Amino acid sequence: MKTIFLVMMTMSLLYGSYTRDATSKTVYDSQTNLTWEDGKNHLYKWEDAVGYCESLNFGGVQDWRLPNVNEMLSIVDYHVQGAAINPVFSYLVNEPYWSATTNAGKNDEAWYVNFSDGYSRSFPKDANRRYVRCVRQGKLSSSGSSGNAATLPAIFYLLQ
Repeated sequence: MKTIFLVMMTMSLLYGSYTRDATSKTVYDSQTNLTWEDGKNHLYKWEDAVGYCESLNFGGVQDWRLPNVNEMLSIVDYHVQGAAINPVFSYLVNEPYWSATTNAGKNDEAWYVNFSDGYSRSFPKDANRRYVRCVRQGKLSSSGSSGNAATLPAIFYLLQ
């Protein structure tokens, strides 16, 4: 898993490109072809987080899901002070966010990514509530067409 993470981080830093659409409150990552919800923050236990994303109607689409841990790690930015997430995201709480990935060694635990430090850990699914950021495959048809959109190559953040 560490190898996958390192490859994804390298690819994201060198080639990633994010487009934020302020109208739909989404962020599109052209490197991973994922659109991220970037609106209101929600707190749920793991099972409720899965259900929330699967029933979400946001940005005019209904095919949202809870991201896996590698997808969550793809938006981590270790070069940002105060929040370990790419600065193109507007809505963030510097706390743990659930992933859909169950811990292979402990089926009653799921992985989360803590955006205060950018690291992932597993935690009991039925314990405390964590934040949720839903994701979907592909670009929204309206994403990037708004005058509020900004495309930011990930390498830009390394040069600041």
